[in-house]
Amino acid sequence: MHNICCEAPAAVKENVMPLSMLEPGSRGIVKNFVMNCEDHESCRFVRRLKEIGLFHGARFEVLKNDGTGQLSVSCEGTTLALGRGMADKINVEVLNGSVMSGNVFGKFCRRFGIKCRP
Repeated sequence: MHNICCEAPAAVKENVMPLSMLEPGSRGIVKNFVMNCEDHESCRFVRRLKEIGLFHGARFEVLKNDGTGQLSVSCEGTTLALGRGMADKINVEVLNGSVMSGNVFGKFCRRFGIKCRP
């Protein structure tokens, strides 16, 4: 059973990654949500994200991301606070900016040749 709230995964690209990996000042576009479509809680979560403005194709800018706690994101004119777990489930396409280094994502950056902050 496929629920309408879940979206098909984006094609794998070098510049598509979880929102939680981006540094402050980075900009991008929401591509999809990583969810189990059979789980009703996941569907409610995705619906809630869409209600607050995080939907497929929405443009955003990361305002705060210290690599451990919540993130602040400006999306379509609204500032949102997202927990790290939420941000891990939002795949985005990076338009400009860089990926955080000095954390568990360094290997990912090197593997895909993505510019990480020194």
